[in-house]
Amino acid sequence: MRAKAEVHGAITVLNALSNNQGAAIGIDLKTIADVELTEKQNTINVIIKNSKKEDRKLAIESVKTVFKEYNIKKYGANVIIDSNIPIGKGLKSSSAAANAIILATTKALRKKIIEKNILKLSVEAARKAGVTITGALDDASASYLGGFVLTDNKKDIILKHKKIDSENIEVILYVPEKKIYTKNVDRKLLNPFKETMKMAFNIAKSGDYYTAMTLNGIVHCNAFSMSREALLISLKNNAFASSLSGTGPAVASICDKRVAKKIKRELKLLGGEIIETKINNKKGSIING
Repeated sequence: MRAKAEVHGAITVLNALSNNQGAAIGIDLKTIADVELTEKQNTINVIIKNSKKEDRKLAIESVKTVFKEYNIKKYGANVIIDSNIPIGKGLKSSSAAANAIILATTKALRKKIIEKNILKLSVEAARKAGVTITGALDDASASYLGGFVLTDNKKDIILKHKKIDSENIEVILYVPEKKIYTKNVDRKLLNPFKETMKMAFNIAKSGDYYTAMTLNGIVHCNAFSMSREALLISLKNNAFASSLSGTGPAVASICDKRVAKKIKRELKLLGGEIIETKINNKKGSIING
């Protein structure tokens, strides 16, 4: 009883920390979870490839939420996570991992895969593991469903989901070396920006998610006292949108592929890693091999 699932990362359009209303866009970085059920009851072993020092609590809680959902008591699990999503950078690595583990565990148990249930369990696992403040339905949904997703994280409902026309579009990620974990961020820093973020939410709801994303970036760089240099470089070079992703430190920019090379060249001068990827519109899936 074994299954493997693939789920993608995402970038922030609206951070939900201010008003519990969030939005995100799927990107073409991915996490693969390989889950094998064992007869070692309640024993969950986790290997995170290339990140041996990372906390395994979310992975363990992800398996546990599925076992609890289906009243499974006789199994344990071996979990292997392989991902090219940088961890602790605001690129939804936690959501992708939880989604992939829950999807693979559900399949390994031979249970019916229901999108709404996968997302419910993903949010539940993230809350239990303490890796989120808002529940991160926006992140989980964009990661699992792909495309653009707008959510109310307090009510745990998806308000809008649509595929994005991604032809000739590039996503450029500026990824500094340091890591920032959402659970360690002081939410009160955003109190002065609540009304601005309500305006950004309405802009995103109207369909102008690029403007909302840039506004989100300006707000959160100011709130968290982070440099706006990467954001400004991207916008100066005609990016459609640029924002701090999550609580950072990564800055995500969406642009026409014709200006991508110039943006990358200037961002490289800041140091850190530059990742070029695409928008992802595909849903998480079970894979073979």
